[in-house]
Amino acid sequence: TDGHEWKPGVPTLLLTTTGNKTGLPRRTALIYAKDGDTYLVVASNGGSAGHPAWYRNLDADPHVDIQVGAEEFEATARTATADERERLWRLAARVWPAYDAYQTRTEREIPVVVVTSKVLTEEERDILGAQATAVLSKEVLSRPDGAERIRSAIGYRN
Repeated sequence: TDGHEWKPGVPTLLLTTTGNKTGLPRRTALIYAKDGDTYLVVASNGGSAGHPAWYRNLDADPHVDIQVGAEEFEATARTATADERERLWRLAARVWPAYDAYQTRTEREIPVVVVTSKVLTEEERDILGAQATAVLSKEVLSRPDGAERIRSAIGYRN
Protein backbone atom coordinates (compact mmCIF):
# COMPACT_ATOMS: atom_id res chain seq x y z
CA THR A 1 0.00 0.00 0.00
CA ASP A 2 1.26 3.51 -0.76
CA GLY A 3 -0.57 5.10 2.14
CA HIS A 4 -3.26 7.69 2.27
CA GLU A 5 -6.84 6.88 3.19
CA TRP A 6 -7.58 3.85 5.35
CA LYS A 7 -11.27 4.59 5.89
CA PRO A 8 -13.30 7.58 4.65
CA GLY A 9 -11.98 10.63 6.48
CA VAL A 10 -9.11 8.70 8.10
CA PRO A 11 -5.86 9.46 6.27
CA THR A 12 -2.78 7.32 6.71
CA LEU A 13 0.88 7.78 5.98
CA LEU A 14 3.80 5.41 5.86
CA LEU A 15 6.49 6.19 8.43
CA THR A 16 9.89 4.57 7.99
CA THR A 17 12.12 4.61 11.04
CA THR A 18 15.49 3.00 11.66
CA GLY A 19 15.30 0.03 14.01
CA ASN A 20 17.01 0.97 17.27
CA LYS A 21 18.47 -2.53 17.68
CA THR A 22 18.91 -3.72 14.10
CA GLY A 23 19.60 -0.49 12.24
CA LEU A 24 17.23 -1.73 9.53
CA PRO A 25 14.43 0.36 8.02
CA ARG A 26 11.04 -0.28 9.64
CA ARG A 27 7.88 0.87 7.85
CA THR A 28 4.59 1.43 9.67
CA ALA A 29 1.22 2.66 8.42
CA LEU A 30 -0.20 5.29 10.79
CA ILE A 31 -3.24 7.51 10.97
CA TYR A 32 -2.25 11.17 10.82
CA ALA A 33 -3.62 14.63 11.39
CA LYS A 34 -2.19 17.89 10.08
CA ASP A 35 -1.14 21.01 11.95
CA GLY A 36 -0.17 23.50 9.27
CA ASP A 37 2.72 21.96 7.34
CA THR A 38 3.44 19.31 9.98
CA TYR A 39 2.07 15.82 10.32
CA LEU A 40 0.88 14.47 13.66
CA VAL A 41 0.96 10.79 14.53
CA VAL A 42 -0.04 9.25 17.85
CA ALA A 43 2.00 6.53 19.59
CA SER A 44 -1.15 4.93 21.00
CA ASN A 45 -0.34 1.23 20.51
CA GLY A 46 -4.10 0.76 20.92
CA GLY A 47 -3.87 1.88 24.55
CA SER A 48 -1.34 -0.82 25.50
CA ALA A 49 0.97 -0.31 28.48
CA GLY A 50 4.08 0.16 26.33
CA HIS A 51 5.02 2.46 23.51
CA PRO A 52 4.96 1.02 19.97
CA ALA A 53 8.28 -0.08 18.46
CA TRP A 54 8.26 2.72 15.87
CA TYR A 55 8.12 5.30 18.69
CA ARG A 56 11.01 3.66 20.55
CA ASN A 57 13.00 3.79 17.31
CA LEU A 58 12.64 7.59 17.27
CA ASP A 59 14.62 7.83 20.52
CA ALA A 60 17.62 6.37 18.72
CA ASP A 61 17.14 8.28 15.46
CA PRO A 62 14.53 11.01 14.87
CA HIS A 63 15.25 11.11 11.12
CA VAL A 64 12.44 9.38 9.23
CA ASP A 65 11.08 8.88 5.75
CA ILE A 66 7.42 9.65 5.12
CA GLN A 67 5.10 8.66 2.30
CA VAL A 68 1.71 10.31 1.94
CA GLY A 69 -0.01 9.04 -1.17
CA ALA A 70 2.57 9.26 -3.96
CA GLU A 71 4.63 11.95 -2.17
CA GLU A 72 7.76 10.74 -0.37
CA PHE A 73 10.10 12.92 1.69
CA GLU A 74 12.61 12.99 4.51
CA ALA A 75 11.47 14.38 7.84
CA THR A 76 12.34 14.78 11.49
CA ALA A 77 10.11 13.48 14.25
CA ARG A 78 9.85 14.75 17.82
CA THR A 79 7.51 14.23 20.73
CA ALA A 80 5.14 17.14 21.30
CA THR A 81 6.03 19.25 24.31
CA ALA A 82 3.75 19.37 27.34
CA ASP A 83 2.65 22.87 26.31
CA GLU A 84 1.52 21.81 22.84
CA ARG A 85 0.32 18.26 23.50
CA GLU A 86 -3.29 19.04 24.50
CA ARG A 87 -4.00 21.11 21.38
CA LEU A 88 -2.31 18.57 19.10
CA TRP A 89 -4.09 15.66 20.81
CA ARG A 90 -7.44 17.31 20.03
CA LEU A 91 -6.47 17.63 16.35
CA ALA A 92 -5.50 13.96 16.19
CA ALA A 93 -8.61 12.81 18.09
CA ARG A 94 -10.81 14.65 15.57
CA VAL A 95 -9.41 12.35 12.91
CA TRP A 96 -9.51 9.20 15.08
CA PRO A 97 -11.78 9.63 18.14
CA ALA A 98 -10.74 6.22 19.51
CA TYR A 99 -7.51 7.83 20.75
CA ASP A 100 -9.48 9.19 23.73
CA ALA A 101 -10.60 5.65 24.62
CA TYR A 102 -7.04 4.35 24.17
CA GLN A 103 -5.78 6.91 26.68
CA THR A 104 -8.22 5.62 29.31
CA ARG A 105 -6.83 2.06 28.88
CA THR A 106 -3.28 2.93 29.91
CA GLU A 107 -1.51 4.77 32.70
CA ARG A 108 1.16 6.12 30.34
CA GLU A 109 0.58 9.44 28.63
CA ILE A 110 0.24 8.55 24.97
CA PRO A 111 2.71 10.67 22.99
CA VAL A 112 1.77 12.87 20.06
CA VAL A 113 4.61 12.94 17.54
CA VAL A 114 5.23 16.00 15.38
CA VAL A 115 6.75 15.13 12.00
CA THR A 116 8.33 18.01 10.09
CA SER A 117 9.46 17.74 6.48
CA LYS A 118 13.07 18.54 5.70
CA VAL A 119 11.89 20.03 2.41
CA LEU A 120 11.66 23.82 2.60
CA THR A 121 8.41 25.56 1.80
CA GLU A 122 8.45 28.23 -0.91
CA GLU A 123 8.26 30.94 1.77
CA GLU A 124 11.19 29.40 3.71
CA ARG A 125 13.24 29.21 0.48
CA ASP A 126 12.52 32.90 -0.23
CA ILE A 127 13.50 33.97 3.29
CA LEU A 128 16.65 31.85 3.36
CA GLY A 129 17.56 32.93 -0.17
CA ALA A 130 17.30 36.60 0.76
CA GLN A 131 19.34 36.05 3.91
CA ALA A 132 21.99 34.08 2.03
CA THR A 133 22.20 36.77 -0.64
CA ALA A 134 22.74 39.46 2.00
CA VAL A 135 25.45 37.45 3.77
CA LEU A 136 27.25 36.49 0.56
CA SER A 137 27.06 40.03 -0.82
CA LYS A 138 28.71 41.43 2.31
CA GLU A 139 31.38 38.74 2.18
CA VAL A 140 32.15 39.20 -1.51
CA LEU A 141 32.04 43.01 -1.39
CA SER A 142 34.54 43.02 1.47
CA ARG A 143 37.17 41.58 -0.91
CA PRO A 144 39.29 43.91 -3.03
CA ASP A 145 37.94 42.40 -6.26
CA GLY A 146 34.43 41.77 -4.88
CA ALA A 147 32.51 44.37 -6.86
CA GLU A 148 34.15 43.24 -10.09
CA ARG A 149 33.33 39.59 -9.34
CA ILE A 150 29.65 40.44 -8.80
CA ARG A 151 29.53 42.50 -12.02
CA SER A 152 31.07 39.61 -13.90
CA ALA A 153 28.71 37.03 -12.36
CA ILE A 154 25.58 38.98 -13.35
CA GLY A 155 26.89 40.14 -16.71
CA TYR A 156 26.91 43.81 -15.75
CA ARG A 157 28.86 46.12 -18.06
CA ASN A 158 29.46 49.87 -17.57
